Amino acid sequence: MIYTNRFQQILKIALEQDEEYISIDALSKRLKTSRRTIFRELQNANLRPYDLQLVSKQGKGIRLEGEKNNKQRLLAALETESIPYLNKEERRKLLAFELLRFPEVKKLVYYGNMFSVSETTISNDLDALEPWLSSYAICLDRKNKNKIRIFGKEEDRRKAMSEIIHDTIGAKEAAIDYLDPKALQKEIFESSQEGILQLLNQELLGSILDLFTLERKELGLDQYVQSSYIGLIIHLVVAIERIKKGQPIESDPSLYEEMAHTSNMVQAQKIAKRIEQIFDIQMPQAEIVFIAMHLRGAKSINPTEGGEDKKIMEVVYCFIEDFPNAIASCLSTDPQFIEGFVTHLRPTLIRLNRSLPIYNPLLDTIKTQYKELYELTLHAAKHIEKIAKVSISEAEIAFMTMHVGASLERRRSEARQTKLHTGVVCASGIGVSALLSARLQYVFGNRLILETLSLEQYKDRFEQFDLIISTFDMAEKETKIIKVNPLLSQQDIDRIREVIEEIHQSAHFDQEDGAMEKLKRIEKMSESARHIIDDLVFVTVPSQMDLSQLIEEASVLAKGSPSQIVKDLHRREELGSILIPELGFGLLHTKTTGIEKPQVQFLWPDQQYFTQYENIEVVFVLLLPYEANSYDQKLLSLISTHMMEDDRLREAVFAHEERHIQQVLSSIYLQSIHAEMA
Repeated sequence: MIYTNRFQQILKIALEQDEEYISIDALSKRLKTSRRTIFRELQNANLRPYDLQLVSKQGKGIRLEGEKNNKQRLLAALETESIPYLNKEERRKLLAFELLRFPEVKKLVYYGNMFSVSETTISNDLDALEPWLSSYAICLDRKNKNKIRIFGKEEDRRKAMSEIIHDTIGAKEAAIDYLDPKALQKEIFESSQEGILQLLNQELLGSILDLFTLERKELGLDQYVQSSYIGLIIHLVVAIERIKKGQPIESDPSLYEEMAHTSNMVQAQKIAKRIEQIFDIQMPQAEIVFIAMHLRGAKSINPTEGGEDKKIMEVVYCFIEDFPNAIASCLSTDPQFIEGFVTHLRPTLIRLNRSLPIYNPLLDTIKTQYKELYELTLHAAKHIEKIAKVSISEAEIAFMTMHVGASLERRRSEARQTKLHTGVVCASGIGVSALLSARLQYVFGNRLILETLSLEQYKDRFEQFDLIISTFDMAEKETKIIKVNPLLSQQDIDRIREVIEEIHQSAHFDQEDGAMEKLKRIEKMSESARHIIDDLVFVTVPSQMDLSQLIEEASVLAKGSPSQIVKDLHRREELGSILIPELGFGLLHTKTTGIEKPQVQFLWPDQQYFTQYENIEVVFVLLLPYEANSYDQKLLSLISTHMMEDDRLREAVFAHEERHIQQVLSSIYLQSIHAEMA
C-alpha cells in the first residue's frame, strides 16, 4: 500500500503509542504542520490491507487498533523506503527527475525498489521517457540493465529539470507570504503530494530557506514572483547535494562569456559566496553561471511596462475571450489562473520561438477524458499562434488545458463549500473593520459570509455566527473566536484556515431549517436595501465646513432626532476620525437611537476639496439605528467596503453622479443577496 510521507509519519507515531491515544495537537506539534493538514491525511486512511484501524475519540485523539502481528507487519512495510506516486504518468515524471538529478550509473533494480515496482515496469517507463529526453539532446544508455545512465550537456539537463519543476509548482501558486520560510515549507513543500518536492534533501532545503529569508534583500531575492523564487530554491538544493557528493558540474564556456558582465552574474556570485560559507563547499563556475541564467529568466514582482509584458497579457486575454461566455467569465475573474498562465506562457513562448520540443506524459489522458475542454483550448490557442507567430504542439495544448481545467475546478470547489457566517469585530464597528473585511474577502473569497459588528452587537448576537474574527481579546463563548492582526498576517490566515476546516469536520447543519432562515434573511435584506437606496441623500455644502459643522449638517438632513444624532456622532468621533486622503474621502458613522431606519448621505464640498482637510472630495455619512438588525448592518458596511476597494462606486461619487451611485449600489446589494442565496 502506498501512503504519503506525512501519513507514514503519523502511522509510525501511532505505532509508538501502542494502546495509548495521541491528540491531534500533539501530532501537529511533532510533525510541525497544521491541524488542518493532519485532518486531511486522516480522511483517506486505509489500513484494511493490514487488518488495522485508526480509531478517533473526542477529547483524546487517535490510536491504532488491531493485532500485534499486524502492527509489526505495518511497521516493517513503513521502514521499507519507497517513493509515493499517484499514477503511471507521475511515476515517470519522478523517474525522469531522478535520472537528471543524479546522472551516475545505476542498476534497473535500484529504480524498481525506489518506486516499488518491477524491473519490467521501470524498463517500460524508460521506453516512454526516451523520446522526451532526446528532445533535450539527452541520450539514455540502457544497453545493460545494471548500467542505466544518461549522457548530455549540463545545460540541456538543467532545461529538462526546469520543465519538470515548472510543471510541478506551476499550479501551486498560493495566497501566502512565500518569503516566510515556515509558510512556504508548509503550503508548498510539505503539503505537496508531488513526489518531486518530497525527493529534495530536507536538511539542505531548510538551510536554503533560512538563508533566503534572513538575507533576501541583501541577495536581491525579494523582487521575484513565487514560482521563480521556488524554482531557484529547488535548483540550488539539487546542485548543493551533487557538489557534496563530488559529482562534476560542467557547462559550455560560451554561456559564461554570455553572462560574465551582466547584473545577473553579480547577483549569482553573491548568492554563491554565501552558500559556500554556509555549506563549506566550493561552488564551480559552471554552477554560478546556471544561477545567473535562472535569475535572468526569473519573472519580477514589478515587471517593467515593456513590449514583452504587454504582448503576453494581450495573448492571455485573447485566449480567454475565445472560450464560451461561462468559461471566459470564470477565467477572467480568477487571478490565480491569470497569474499562473502568464507565468507558464512566458517560458513557453521562448521555447516555441526557438522550436524546442516538449513532452507531456498526460497528453493522451487529457485528450480522452477532457476531450471537449481540450478542443476549446485548441481553438483558443490559435490566437496565441497568430499573435506570437508560433506553432503550438498538442503537448503544449494539453498543458494549457490543465491550467483552464484547474480554474474551472477551483470554481466548482468553491461552489460546493459550505459558507460560514462570520462576524468581524472591531471597537468602532462599521468603518475600521471594513479594511479587515476586505482583506478577508480577498483571501477566503466566498468561503466566508462576512458581517462587521460593533462590540455591542457581538454581545447581543454572537450565537448567530459560525465564526468570530476580532482584532482584540474577547471572552470565550460557544462560537469559535479568532484574534487577528488588523493587517491579517500569514499566521492569522493559517489559523483561520485550520478553524474553517475544524468547523467543516464537526458541523452538522440542519438544511431544512437553514433554508427557511435563508429565505427570511434574503427577504429582509432585500427590503432593507430598497429603503436605503430610496432614501439616499445627496447634498453640496460649503467647502470650509469643519467636522463639527459637517456633523450638524448631517443631523439636520437625517430623518430623526437631530440632537441625538449629533451626540452619537460626536461620541463616535472621539474614538478617532476616519479620513482617507489617499482615496479622497472621509466617513462619519454611528449607531444611534435618533433614527428608526438606516440612512446614507453623501456630502460634497462646493469646491473640489474640503479646505479643512487635505485631499477630501466627499464625506459620506452612515447612520445605523441602535437596535438595527444584521441585514442593515451588513448593507451599510458594504458601502464603506466598496468605497475603499471598488473603483466604480468611488468614480460615481467623485463625479457627483447621483443616478449612477444608485445603480452601482443596487448592483452591489444584488450581488450580496445572490451570495446569500448560494
